[in-house]
Amino acid sequence: MKQVVLGILVTMMLMMVPTVQAQEVRETPVSRAGEIVTIGKDEVINRDFYVTAGKTVEVLGLVNGDIYAFGGQIVVNGIVNGDVIAAGGQVRIAGNVDQNVRVAGGQVTLSGEVGRNVTMAGGTLDIAENATVGGGLMVAGGNVNLLGSVNGDVLAAGGNVDIGGTVGGDVTAYVGNLRVGAAAKIDGGLLYYSKDLAKIDSEAVIAGETKMEPVEMETNWKPEQTKAELKQAWQSVRMGFRVMGLIGTGIVGLILVSLFPYWNQKVAEKIADKPGMSIGIGLLMLLLAPMVFVFMLITVVGIPLGLLTLVSVAVIGYVAQVVVDYWIGTRIARQFGWKLQPAWSFLLGLVIMFAVSWIPILGPLAKMLAMILGSGAILLTEVELYKKLSKDKVI
Repeated sequence: MKQVVLGILVTMMLMMVPTVQAQEVRETPVSRAGEIVTIGKDEVINRDFYVTAGKTVEVLGLVNGDIYAFGGQIVVNGIVNGDVIAAGGQVRIAGNVDQNVRVAGGQVTLSGEVGRNVTMAGGTLDIAENATVGGGLMVAGGNVNLLGSVNGDVLAAGGNVDIGGTVGGDVTAYVGNLRVGAAAKIDGGLLYYSKDLAKIDSEAVIAGETKMEPVEMETNWKPEQTKAELKQAWQSVRMGFRVMGLIGTGIVGLILVSLFPYWNQKVAEKIADKPGMSIGIGLLMLLLAPMVFVFMLITVVGIPLGLLTLVSVAVIGYVAQVVVDYWIGTRIARQFGWKLQPAWSFLLGLVIMFAVSWIPILGPLAKMLAMILGSGAILLTEVELYKKLSKDKVI
């Protein structure tokens, strides 16, 4: 079941990039950021819309393009003639979305109308009674409540899944507990994987076959477990952590590339123009950071500054992987004559580095080199920016 959930999350991340156009890159999107960002009822945006907010993102107007939203609370209550890709603590889609919805959050609620497919991941996922999905539904969460209408198939993975709405196709569920209520109407079949029998109300309508695939739950680990089994278990855990790392880096990278395209481009240029200097500065940063931290610990009063130094180095090192992935993707795209949007260039580099990371010896060395190279390029870019602002007397 864990592999299925991971598969759904990976699929969701891959769907969080704009569509590639064969001839040209789409118009420059509109981007906004702040504590609270609102698109008013009378406001119209005729491009893709990228937005991040510390607290709330609220879309009440009309967006003729895709929405990429990240924040504490996200509310889409207007009309979107494109896709909605969102991640936040609370996400509520109550308006009309012409294309697809791909969302993740602690609590996600869909109560509007979606023209095509919906992908949801999070703690509690609610498809309200008045919600309509024109295509299929893919969900992975702790608690899943499907009360609305889905015209296509449903794929669900969760601890508790409650179906009380209408499904036009088949339902496949990987669950701890499954309940099919009296108001449920499934035009296809129901296949579920669980250790417990589903609670299906006698008034529920299931047109196709209902089938349960039992899932055996291992409760006792035996010390005499073979070496091969232990190795296989470790490989599964290792793959899980790497996939989750891939998803996390992918989401962070998409945010950075989408909201700060000029900055990413400048850092990538530094990597291409000054690779040796970038490596030297990045290596110097990694060597000096522990020394500064130890020195601050000795002074006692400098402990907060020492901790801040370590956190800063960690953040720069993480972001460095993103910019190197972006640089690799743009180099390969240019080599083959591909016209890719920045998000696709980043994703191309991300997948290549993920594949390289599995090669013994070479993989860890490549990741270390990427962190050093990217960190140095970031510092060079920031120093250049500081000098420019000082020259212009901005700071």
